Amino acid sequence: MGRIARHAFLVLEKAWHLEGGTLVDLKVEFGFDTKSNLLLADVIDNDSWRVVESGTYIDKQVYRDGGALDDVVAKYRRVAEITGRFALPRQRIILWRGSVSDKTESFSEALGDLADLMTVVTCSVHKQPVAAAGILYRMAHEIPDSVVIAYIGRSNGAGPTLSAISTVPVITVPATVKDFPDDVWSSLRAPSNVPVMTVLEPANAVLAAIQILSARNPRLYAHVRGEIENRTINSIQI
Repeated sequence: MGRIARHAFLVLEKAWHLEGGTLVDLKVEFGFDTKSNLLLADVIDNDSWRVVESGTYIDKQVYRDGGALDDVVAKYRRVAEITGRFALPRQRIILWRGSVSDKTESFSEALGDLADLMTVVTCSVHKQPVAAAGILYRMAHEIPDSVVIAYIGRSNGAGPTLSAISTVPVITVPATVKDFPDDVWSSLRAPSNVPVMTVLEPANAVLAAIQILSARNPRLYAHVRGEIENRTINSIQI
């Protein structure tokens, strides 16, 4: 129950933050379905939380404090208007590899339940630069809010090249760095106007991409923040 409630709070916290509000607290009720599965079984509305906008409560607190009914109605309408805009953005992680020999399992494993975010592209930027540019432009146009992870073997300069011609963030993961450590310099010593980011571990590259996207996505924010809380909050059961 605690895990589910925290996750719900974090999703709604970010949704409110994106609309300029602050979710202060939240109460929910739980129940069991016909198969004995524990569910968050509640309507989450203006009677379920405390929300602050511009330093003022816009939830049920104004009613509890004896506010005028016109003010109460106005605040409830304001909340209905804002929550009506709650939505998940269209986002994508583009995993770019030079050939089919560049395996992607480690990235899929790192994404876990978020694997639906990833689209794999197989194209050698060195051998097919025009085709690569066309693919990248098209995909960035389809879903502008994307992050590219360039997982490249011998074509270790492909990440910086993609970064130089793209409007979306590019994270490069040198696939051959363990066997050929010098390959990393192709990604680290980039010229001006090439803001490529270099991460050696696939799992960390995935996390970096999720962090970038989570700034605008309540679902991803809850995922990242929840993991942080799990490993940083120390408690002892009594």
